[in-house]
Amino acid sequence: MSLKVVYNDDYGGFRLSDEAICKYFDIYKEVYGSMDGCPSEDDIRYGRIKRHDCILVHVIDTMSPNEYNTWGSDIKIKEVKGKDYNMTTYDGAEIITEIGEPRPNPEGDT
Repeated sequence: MSLKVVYNDDYGGFRLSDEAICKYFDIYKEVYGSMDGCPSEDDIRYGRIKRHDCILVHVIDTMSPNEYNTWGSDIKIKEVKGKDYNMTTYDGAEIITEIGEPRPNPEGDT
């Protein structure tokens, strides 16, 4: 089993475009029939939801980078084996590692 995880591969932090957020809301309402329990706009925009959220992954999979990225973000998807992963953040850039895989030192070897 593998899991797709959405992350930001650039300094500056995770941020989604308005267009990506609208698409997330449209899909959420279509899947669940209402907006009850839907994450807030800011939670989606700034990645404060599970990064393996199936709707978030679908939005990124089906849009172009020009459509879902905004200033300071370079959103990507990494597929990890299993269902657990770690996220390390340095100045807004995020690194996804699988459980058991050594976590990288974003500042280099010291």
